[in-house]
Amino acid sequence: MKFNKALIAAALMGASSVASAWFGGPGFGNGNGNGYGDGNFSFNMNARSNVHGNGYGYNNPYYGYAPYGYAPAPAQTEEQKKAAADFHKQMEERQKTAFEARQKAQKEMMARMEERRKAAMEAQKKAYEEHMAMMNKRYKAK
Repeated sequence: MKFNKALIAAALMGASSVASAWFGGPGFGNGNGNGYGDGNFSFNMNARSNVHGNGYGYNNPYYGYAPYGYAPAPAQTEEQKKAAADFHKQMEERQKTAFEARQKAQKEMMARMEERRKAAMEAQKKAYEEHMAMMNKRYKAK
């Protein structure tokens, strides 16, 4: 019985304990960017944080030293610009041709499907008429 009470007391103490962490010492705010973190977590699911940082944004690329960074691309020559424009024009023409071919194939497929549907409807109509003729013949035979 004493063991059960001790076990329950230990469980309650463990359930009510809180874990916390603070960041701000060496290595957390004195490097290439500013940073600070503070947070805690408890068993009852309370949480809090406070974070701040500076760095390179979308419009500020990193041109550091190799192998981590890279130099900006050199400006294109007129010949390179013309070659790129010609390439894009060819790709647009290819895409247009492929799109038109797909549309044509779809129209042909729809026409084939309509022909098959009509043939199936005619076969069904013929089978119905034959069945009705057979049933009328049986009825008249009685």
